[in-house]
Amino acid sequence: MTPKQLANYLGISTGSATAAIDRLERAGFVERVHNRRDRRGIFIQPVPGRIEEIAKAHDSINVHFDALAGRFSDDELRVVNKFLSSI
Repeated sequence: MTPKQLANYLGISTGSATAAIDRLERAGFVERVHNRRDRRGIFIQPVPGRIEEIAKAHDSINVHFDALAGRFSDDELRVVNKFLSSI
């Protein structure tokens, strides 16, 4: 995935995506790889040895999110979803 594709997917600016990629790269979770067809372009890919660690962190976040969401009724969650969707 390119940085621009990542920004579009996440709904953030390309500058924010670059900052996040920089942090993830410094932490050793992703790497920038040059596009073989166009050396000016780059792809962001996870570091193979860290994929399992990333998945575990993601699972942990989901457990906490599910616990938090469980505190609210379906009607309350619809309001939160409506608010977040309108941003």
